[in-house]
Amino acid sequence: TVASINNFGIVTGLKSGTARFIFTSSNGCVSDSTALITVGSKPILSINYNGSVCLTDNSILGVTVSNGTSPFTYFWTGPAGFTNNTSSFNVPINGSYNVTVTDIFGCSASASAFINQRYEPVVLGSNTTVCEAQTKNLQVNASNATSFLWSANAGNSTAQNVTVLPTVPSSIYIVTVTN
Repeated sequence: TVASINNFGIVTGLKSGTARFIFTSSNGCVSDSTALITVGSKPILSINYNGSVCLTDNSILGVTVSNGTSPFTYFWTGPAGFTNNTSSFNVPINGSYNVTVTDIFGCSASASAFINQRYEPVVLGSNTTVCEAQTKNLQVNASNATSFLWSANAGNSTAQNVTVLPTVPSSIYIVTVTN
């Protein structure tokens, strides 16, 4: 069944396709067939972050549409009164963004995305010269960080700062920071 109709003549689309209706009165009179009714398929949306889910200088948010019938109209809303009517845009600030896409027949769908705040951890103590057998404290300054994991040569530490004993001639320490 593509569509249903109630006693008031209101048609409800159930799936995409075409349908005609014939009405029969309570005394058995049968109407002519209605005009062909087309039920369009509802758009299906997929959000594209085009890179990071964190705010960067090049953050772009977009939506890809499958199903529905083009052309489509786009209406985005976001933080601080943000609005946009294109399929993609450069993200101005972090926060929640919502998009409604409507096709030529008025079928619409909505989706949302969240862009996290800019995240730029800074490791203090990098590119530092130390004497042999001298320890060095390394510290990560990262607001809103939830976890740290240093490389094996830093003891797989999960602390924000570690004390290391570099080897000759040089050592590289890697820290993974999660926000």
